[in-house]
Amino acid sequence: MYKPNLILSASIITTALAITSCQNPAARQESPLSAMKWLIGSWKFTSEEGVIFENWRLAADTLLSGESGFFSGQDTIVNEHISLVKRGDDIFYIPIVYGQNEDKPTLFKLTSNKNNVLIFENPQHDFPKKISYALITPDSMVAEISGEMEGMMERQQYLYARIK
Repeated sequence: MYKPNLILSASIITTALAITSCQNPAARQESPLSAMKWLIGSWKFTSEEGVIFENWRLAADTLLSGESGFFSGQDTIVNEHISLVKRGDDIFYIPIVYGQNEDKPTLFKLTSNKNNVLIFENPQHDFPKKISYALITPDSMVAEISGEMEGMMERQQYLYARIK
C-alpha cells in the first residue's frame, strides 16, 4: 500500500540528515580564548622570599578567571584577581591588585598571541607596561612583567611549575 505522506516525511528527514552531515565541524566557532586554555590550572613559583601562585579557570567562553598571591606559612594570601576577557574584537588582561590603584582594574590589551606566548600591554600604566606569559612545557611557564620604574627599565620573571 502506497502512503505518500510517509514517503514525503522520509525524504525530508533524509535530506535534512544529508545537509547536516556535510557541514564542516571545524566551522563551529571556538571560544575566543581557546588558544589560552593552557593557562588553566594551578601554578607555583618558588623563590628565596617564598612561594607565589597563580590559579586559572575557564569561567565562560569569553572569560578566564585567575588569582595570584603567595603562601605564608600555613596561610594562603590572595593579593590579585585577574581576568582574561574578550571585549569586542580585543582580549584584555585585567588585574585587580589589592591595595593598589584604589583596588580598581587596570586593562592590558593582548598585542601578541603566537606559539603559546601571550603579550599584554598598557603603555599608559606606570608599572608594569607589559605582561607576558610563555608556555615552556606543558608543566612550566614563564611570566614576566616589565616597564620603566624610577627612570630605569625593570623586568621581573617568574618561572612557574604546574601544580595541577
